Amino acid sequence: MSDVYLDKDRMSRLRKLEKARGVFSAQVKAFERDFGQNAYLNRAPHLPQACLDEARLITNRLQMIKRLPSGQAVAEIGVDRGIFSRKILEHCKPRRLVLVDIDLNRLDADNAEVLGREPVVEMVEGDSAQVLGSFDDESFGWIYIDADHSYGAVSRDIEAAAGKVARGGYLVFNDYTIWSPASMSNYGVARAVNEFLIANRSWSVAYFALQGAGYHDIALKRTR
Repeated sequence: MSDVYLDKDRMSRLRKLEKARGVFSAQVKAFERDFGQNAYLNRAPHLPQACLDEARLITNRLQMIKRLPSGQAVAEIGVDRGIFSRKILEHCKPRRLVLVDIDLNRLDADNAEVLGREPVVEMVEGDSAQVLGSFDDESFGWIYIDADHSYGAVSRDIEAAAGKVARGGYLVFNDYTIWSPASMSNYGVARAVNEFLIANRSWSVAYFALQGAGYHDIALKRTR
């Protein structure tokens, strides 16, 4: 197959994708015109500047967690294959690492083996908000939330997690966005996080970590 043919095929398919995107965009606008803002997209409310005055911009989430306190009790909510769990274990040296997921069978075999033999690691399978609610108040230095990204689920996780973080500790969120370009689906993380910040002035943004496809991370600090 010639390069010329491949280039023509690529351009043809790109035009079709853009046409489909345009149709989808128009349908979303019509849907929200008929049923109200946030009927489809979970737009995040604007944050007061006071929430951002102490925030630092970080190149990626790995560099961000390196700046979080080490030797803490940490929970990761939403483990998937366990790749980031190992990063937390390696770089943050937690004295306790609680890994929570609705289905721990998704862990890669190698990651499951490494994490399973660490005495500081506890693996808990179940609904994230329910599991979070079972922990003692102020028992974690920081909690990393990367579970169900729907607005309702993130809101539940925030409500369950906030009181479990010690004063001076952190709530950290993966995929702080309203839209996933990879799955073409709604994300409610940014809306839920911003609403929480606006309603709870004892929290502020400490770090904002960039990600190339727009799946950024945000870390909130409990100030009192």
